[in-house]
Amino acid sequence: MCALLLIGLLAGDQKLLRAQERTVPQTKLPSAEKIVDGHLKAIGGKKRVATIRDATYEWRIQLKDQSMGIAKTQTKTPSSVRFELIFGNGQIVSAANPRSAWTHGLDGKPHTLTDAEASAARLQAVLDASRLLDLKKSTVLSRAVTFRAAEAVPVYVVEFSLRTGARLRYLFSPTSQVARRYRG
Repeated sequence: MCALLLIGLLAGDQKLLRAQERTVPQTKLPSAEKIVDGHLKAIGGKKRVATIRDATYEWRIQLKDQSMGIAKTQTKTPSSVRFELIFGNGQIVSAANPRSAWTHGLDGKPHTLTDAEASAARLQAVLDASRLLDLKKSTVLSRAVTFRAAEAVPVYVVEFSLRTGARLRYLFSPTSQVARRYRG
């Protein structure tokens, strides 16, 4: 009889705990615009970012402390990007702007990107060249997808998309506000 009472009490406690878990309100995500504004503030502010019209980044490609080549990225606002990877056996060049997207591979042949590949390249070009500034003018839609607290560093996931169907996700740290592209 005591055992039945104990089981009944434990089952009742479990139901009470589940009811309490359901009633705990889920924290609402901040808007994507608010997350992006925090990022822009962290990298120097909207006015400072707006003064950057073009930029060139160059770095060394290394594998296990051995130099494999050179990478170069060129951006120009509002939405033009060119990437070059130079290796010992050739180079890979890709570029995108509002009208076209193409690659020039190690095989030496140019390839024009079409459909989904071209849309994704154009979206990446808009995001990189604009530095996430004035995305509405570029007809880029944004939405906060989730908050990942289980990561080593908790992050907000923001998805950017075009009407053509291209989608890219970025991760934003709630503490440093800095963004990085999500490859997953």
